[in-house]
Amino acid sequence: MIKDLVRGTTHYSAGNGLVMLAGLISFPILTRLLSVEEYGALSLIGAALVFAVGAAKAGMQHAIVRFYVDAASSNSLTRFYSSVIISMLVLAIIGWSLWMAAVTLIPHSWQSNPAFQAALLMASGLVFIRVVDSAYLNILRAQEMSHLYNIVRVVKTYMTIGLFLSVLLYFRRDLNAYFGSLIAVELVMLLFIAFRMSGTVSIAANAYSSDLVRKMILFGLPMMGFELAGTVLSLGDRFVIESILGTAAVGEYSASYNLSEYVQQATFRASWLAALPLILRVWKSEGDEATAGFVGRILNLYVLLAAPIVAGMALVGPDVVNVLATDKFASGTIIIPYVVAGMAFQGMAGYLAAGLYVNRASMQLMVIVGGSALVNVALNLLLVPRYGLLGAAWATLASCFMLAAWSWIGGRRRIGVPIDILPMLRYIGYALVMYWAV
Repeated sequence: MIKDLVRGTTHYSAGNGLVMLAGLISFPILTRLLSVEEYGALSLIGAALVFAVGAAKAGMQHAIVRFYVDAASSNSLTRFYSSVIISMLVLAIIGWSLWMAAVTLIPHSWQSNPAFQAALLMASGLVFIRVVDSAYLNILRAQEMSHLYNIVRVVKTYMTIGLFLSVLLYFRRDLNAYFGSLIAVELVMLLFIAFRMSGTVSIAANAYSSDLVRKMILFGLPMMGFELAGTVLSLGDRFVIESILGTAAVGEYSASYNLSEYVQQATFRASWLAALPLILRVWKSEGDEATAGFVGRILNLYVLLAAPIVAGMALVGPDVVNVLATDKFASGTIIIPYVVAGMAFQGMAGYLAAGLYVNRASMQLMVIVGGSALVNVALNLLLVPRYGLLGAAWATLASCFMLAAWSWIGGRRRIGVPIDILPMLRYIGYALVMYWAV
C-alpha cells in the first residue's frame, strides 16, 4: 500500500510540479506586465472566484470521492455518474447567476475602476466551467486515475499560458485579456475531458437519483462549509489587507504567497491527493486499526518531506521572488518562511483528521476548519494594522497550527493516528542543520 502511495504521490507531484513550473513561467511575466495594484486586483478576483466556485459546488466534489466507493461495490456506477454530472450542471448555472448578481455589490474602491468591474463580469464564466470541471476531475480521483488527472491539469495550464501570453504581449495588457484566455482554454479542456470519459462515465437522464443526490448534498453541505472555511483560512487575509493597507499591498503580499503556494501544490497537496483514496480503501477493507497504522506511517513520511521544504523556502524564497518578480514586490518576501510553515501544518491536518474523513464526520471537519478560519481573520484584524504584511503571515502560521492541533484532537476520537514524535523531531533537526549550514 505504501508503494501505491508513493506511486500516486509521484504522479500527482509530477503533475503538480509541471503546473508549478508553468506558474513560475507565467509568474515573472504577469508581475512585469501588470502593475503592483493590478496584480493585487488579480489576486482579489482570484480569491473571490475560489470562494464562489467552492460555494457553487455545494461540497459535491468531496462526496464524489466518498460515495464512489459505495457505488463501485454495489455495481450502480451509471446511477452515480448520472446523478453527479446532472446535479453539478444545475449547481453551475445557479453559481453563475449568483456571481452576476453579486457583481453589483463590489467594493466602492473598485467601482471607480471600470477595468476591475469588467474583469469581474468576464470571470463569471469561470464559475460555471470550474463547477462542472470539478465533477469530472473528482471522478478521476475516485477512480485513482492519477495519470489522466495530471495530463488534463498540465495541458490546461500550459495552453492557458500560451494563450494569455500571446494576448498580453501582442494585443492588450489588462485583466480582461487574462480572464478571457482562462475561459477559452478551460472550456476547451472541459469539453475534451467530457468526451474522453464518455466511454466509461455513462450518463442517462432516467438513471438520475434524487435520493442519491440528496444524500451526497447532506454529506457535501458541511464539506462546503469546510471548503469555504478553508478558502477564508488561505485567502481571507487578502481582503483584510486590501481594506487596511490597499490593493498595492495585496499585490506585494500575493506575489510571495503565490510562490509559496506553487511549492505547496507540488508537494504537500500532491501527497494528500494520492493518500485519501488509499486511506479510504484500507479502512473499507481492513478497519480502523489498520487505517491508523497506515496513516501514521504516511505522517512520518510527510514530515520527512515537509521539514526540508520549509527550511529551503526560508533560505531561497525571497531571492526567487526578487529575481522572478523584480524588486517592486520585495517588501512582501518577509512572509515566506511563516507562510510555508503554515502550509505544512495545513497539509498535516488532513492526515490527523483521517478518522473524520472515513466516518463522514463532515460537520466536525467544518467546525474545525471554520474555527481556524475565524482565528485567521481575527488575528489579521489584530496584527495587520500594527505589523503590516508580517502580521498577516504570523496569522497564517498560527491559524494553520491550530487547524492541525484541532484536527488531531477531533480525529483521534474516531481513529487514533499514532504520532512518532522522536523521528519527526529528528527530521526537523536535520532541516535546521541544513538551514544553518547553507
